[in-house]
Amino acid sequence: MKLTCSLLFAFSFFVAAAQTAITEGTTVPCITKVQIDVDKYKQGSTAPFEVVEDVKINGVVVIPAGAKVHAVVTKSTKSGGPHKGEGDLRIDFLDVMAMDGSTIKLNDCWLFTNGANNLNKHLPMFPVGTRKNCATRN
Repeated sequence: MKLTCSLLFAFSFFVAAAQTAITEGTTVPCITKVQIDVDKYKQGSTAPFEVVEDVKINGVVVIPAGAKVHAVVTKSTKSGGPHKGEGDLRIDFLDVMAMDGSTIKLNDCWLFTNGANNLNKHLPMFPVGTRKNCATRN
């Protein structure tokens, strides 16, 4: 009897895991709650992004809202100009942790801006509320 119960429990666990597996291309919406620019964030710095809303598969939350996204500044250079917001800034989104503690990789997801793109030189390069939708990869 114990063996039967154990087998049923194990089977139901694997079926549940299979039903909530994150497929490649699942959208993970990300947001920053702080401004990010070249004055504060240097190359190699962690960029503070988090998941905006629950990511669900078959109605089950697999990545919760508020989960920290592993995002890194991969380029941060000042142009030498007198205006805030000039220079180049690139952030690469690498992965995020799922509800079960596993790491979910993100597929070629990044943000980039420079002084030429940032027409409002008095604003931060990536202001509070900057959003990016990333996709998962296997």
